[in-house]
Amino acid sequence: MNGRGGVPALGVSAVIVNLTATEADEPGFVQVYASGTPQPGTSNLNVDRTGGTVSNLAIVPVGEDGQITLFTQKGAHLVVDVAGWYSNEFVRGGYTGLFVPVNPTRVLDTRDGTGAAPKPVPAQGTIDVDIAGRAGVPEDGATGVVLNLTAVDTAAPGFVTLFPAGTPLALVSSLNVDVVGQIVPNLVASPLGAGGKVSIFHQTGGNLVADVAGYFIV
Repeated sequence: MNGRGGVPALGVSAVIVNLTATEADEPGFVQVYASGTPQPGTSNLNVDRTGGTVSNLAIVPVGEDGQITLFTQKGAHLVVDVAGWYSNEFVRGGYTGLFVPVNPTRVLDTRDGTGAAPKPVPAQGTIDVDIAGRAGVPEDGATGVVLNLTAVDTAAPGFVTLFPAGTPLALVSSLNVDVVGQIVPNLVASPLGAGGKVSIFHQTGGNLVADVAGYFIV
């Protein structure tokens, strides 16, 4: 992990990753943990059907070699997308990068027009959502946000990607829907983009809901 995906080569204690299991051979679970440490008795995500696709955000300590270990109980393809990192005692930056939790506040609901037009996002569509200055996030000084993102009434199996506004669409998924009409939430961390906004891309179309859980300061 260290030295890849925007993670520094030194001074990292843990990473925030979005973990996805897809094309699973059969139901099972996936674990992610620091390399060189004992395998834990916990799971980071669970696949409940053959061929299923499931995502989950995880905070994972890195091993002394800067790596993390993945274990899948049953066969599946695994995808790991880096969303952020935490510094260790060797990094001194005052309050830089501090996470500030807030009372969960809805900033987007395309069903009722909160934060966007009251209609589903079309297939291959992208919407921008104002974050700075809303839901307890300051107008100035916030660099990133943590949201609970939910796909609702999805038209077909597909994925949703949240990324900083004004930047190219990231080649990652924030959550995956594998059944028509399925409701799928996932916790997402992202830098703020142009104008203090984030953008959300919906591959197959449907309603989206986003609730702010906290933010990072400069």
